[in-house]
Amino acid sequence: MIKKILCFCCFVFVLACANEENSTREEANLSQIDTLKQDTIAQLDTAFSEVVLPPPNLYYTQSELDSIFELHDTTWVDISKLSSNFIMDIRYATTNNFMELQIYDCPGCYLRKPIAKIFLEMSEELKETYNLRFKMFDCYRPSRAQWALWKDTPNPTYVADPRKGSMHSRGATADLTLVDSLGNDLDMGTPFDFFGKKAHTYYRKLPKEVLENRKILIGMMKKYGFKPANSEWWHYTYLKRRFKLSSWEWPCVSDTTKLQD
Repeated sequence: MIKKILCFCCFVFVLACANEENSTREEANLSQIDTLKQDTIAQLDTAFSEVVLPPPNLYYTQSELDSIFELHDTTWVDISKLSSNFIMDIRYATTNNFMELQIYDCPGCYLRKPIAKIFLEMSEELKETYNLRFKMFDCYRPSRAQWALWKDTPNPTYVADPRKGSMHSRGATADLTLVDSLGNDLDMGTPFDFFGKKAHTYYRKLPKEVLENRKILIGMMKKYGFKPANSEWWHYTYLKRRFKLSSWEWPCVSDTTKLQD
């Protein structure tokens, strides 16, 4: 009788140990699954934020635009491919800038999808109302490029401290001016990247023509939700949406690759 009781106790003990081992193993598996889920989500977030859409043609077709504007809001959209309402003069892809240094490997004018969509609508009104177009000096700016600017000019009045991050690096800011139907720049009083009081957005000691030109630019940009920088008449940021800082860099098109008309 005692022997049977001892056997039964041993069986219960072994069963309890097995259950505990299975429970521990199950918890470990669940933990691993949770980690995998987190990694997958992180990868998806990264993928969403780095979506780039190189079109096969010079400009997006209407069907392509419709498809693009249905994508995730963090999608990068090439402004130069939206329409002929945009003229490109990406200064930091050349040495024609205040640093006299090329910091982009090739020209690129990308903004987050909602900002790009607003720009397209705004450019159509600009052309219809004033027969003017936008000339883009700078759009999205990778963190690496922001550090290059800061290294040359560590002045927060003109260059955002990259440790805090530039709105350019969030894809919601653009540097731009206006051009007429022939592509001639409207007189804004100073060149792009001029450091001085005359470049301040609301500086008044300027010719009437300059003040009128700035008024058109300021009025159009503010109407669509963009805020001008006080020290730079060309700098506008959309503040109703905030995106994460990004270090993504756009791909350069090979010299042998020709865009179709």
